[in-house]
Amino acid sequence: MSYKLLGLKDKVEWNSYLELLPVDQQDVYYAPEYYQLYEEKGDGKAKCFLFKKGDNFLLYPFLINSINDIGYTLNEEYYDIQGCYGLNGPISNTKDKAFIKEFREIFAEHCRTNNVIAEFTRFNPLLGNESLFNPNEVIYVGETVNVKLDLDFNEVWRKSFSRDIRRIVNKGKDSGYQANLKLLSEASEDEIDEFSKIYFSTLNRNNAERFYYFDKDYIIKMKNLMGDSVLFCSVIYQEQVIAASINPFKGINSYGFLGGSYREFQKISPFTFMMNAVISKLQCLGIENYFLGGGEDSILNYKKNFNKNDLRKYYIGKAIHHKLIYNQVIKQWEDEGFSSTGNNKLLRYRDKKE
Repeated sequence: MSYKLLGLKDKVEWNSYLELLPVDQQDVYYAPEYYQLYEEKGDGKAKCFLFKKGDNFLLYPFLINSINDIGYTLNEEYYDIQGCYGLNGPISNTKDKAFIKEFREIFAEHCRTNNVIAEFTRFNPLLGNESLFNPNEVIYVGETVNVKLDLDFNEVWRKSFSRDIRRIVNKGKDSGYQANLKLLSEASEDEIDEFSKIYFSTLNRNNAERFYYFDKDYIIKMKNLMGDSVLFCSVIYQEQVIAASINPFKGINSYGFLGGSYREFQKISPFTFMMNAVISKLQCLGIENYFLGGGEDSILNYKKNFNKNDLRKYYIGKAIHHKLIYNQVIKQWEDEGFSSTGNNKLLRYRDKKE
């Protein structure tokens, strides 16, 4: 049995283990290039816990951040960890219960020894990796939607898409909508600039939290770091881009990541038209799952129109490794008069920075 903590300087080793996983576990959300995006964005130091025993191994990437740096007074330097934006948690080449139990024990001890007070993760419904966490630290959140693509596209069209989706797509075609699909690595700066305008306009329309405002620099870095693993799509109508999205992929999984459309074209939803084009292209790339995620009732119901037959359960994980110190931090946060504005209640003491 052995373990080590990898960083971005160990990207070759990190990637080599990622490539050794079964193809359905070789997920883009666990790549060091994806974590590099967030370290460079200032969201924390990217690390990956590698645990091995015989032929079995497990990878657990996360971002680690100082708690003292937010302004709390503590007797030592303390930290917390969480995954990058999106889906995260451990991934492994085995489901051996004894191996997983040993990992949990070793990782918890690693956290205690290295002054990590709390740990938060958003498990991946495509991977079912909540089973690699301590069961009493796993919390069910709700349903999510996945579109199965390991079928002929005509079957996806007839069996997965609702009648409303098919009608909107056909109406978009009749109206002259055109989809422009390429790898993000092939997208021009003007195309990325237009994507950013559309994406921000959508966020503004929906009164989104500031956290979701990924700017143009972020998209350019994504292009440079992992552009060959991201499908870029834009919808053009009368020589104007009216919707756009970026969809990362690796192995057999892809994700609806960032996207939007202009309000004035909502009568014939360009976003729905775009989703159809993305799904068709991903099939050509050998992708078998296109994960749409969940959301509030209206959003979830919209996503179910693309496939109500493959609903996946979504879980989060919470662990406190130094309860006494954690309680001290929460008390200082409360004494300063702050209250939580986000969904991450475990690490709510970070809300003072927002």
